[in-house]
Amino acid sequence: MTRTLPLLFAPLMLAACNQSASEQPVDNGEPAASASSGASLSDGQSAPIMLDVILPDDLAAEPLKGDLGCSFSFSRNDDPLLVAKGFVDSQSQAMGAVKIDGTVMRLPKEGLGGFGDMPSGASFTNGTVNARVEVTGEADPGAAPSESPLKTARLTIARGTRQIVIDGFYACAP
Repeated sequence: MTRTLPLLFAPLMLAACNQSASEQPVDNGEPAASASSGASLSDGQSAPIMLDVILPDDLAAEPLKGDLGCSFSFSRNDDPLLVAKGFVDSQSQAMGAVKIDGTVMRLPKEGLGGFGDMPSGASFTNGTVNARVEVTGEADPGAAPSESPLKTARLTIARGTRQIVIDGFYACAP
């Protein structure tokens, strides 16, 4: 069964279920995106971030390239909210993807390094959307043993003056 997790009402939906996500304005000193991009409201604030899960079909036409990948999900059994892949070599740039407002956005990993440092967390940006995964704990004790166990983590997605923060699980594997 596929699931979609629109986060239009993230503070209400997720706070009621888990109290682990919040959406809030961010004062980053930069002006909000232009209204023509659909990312700005008439009062100058950014539009709410509607984050959806990424399904296999979302990346089928243009898959992420790399030997190894990572994903962040809201719970152990949910489809991912962020996926990323990279090559083991340090000369290529890893690429991540999130799905906002029904559109898959590709986000290059900040800095070079391919897959190498992604298991400990990573930041991705396309200049408009920023995604950061911070590993917050060791391997999840409830997870089955594996080559790459789930770790508790925090995903922060920022666009314009808005951001959403979600606590969940992060895993990296071939």
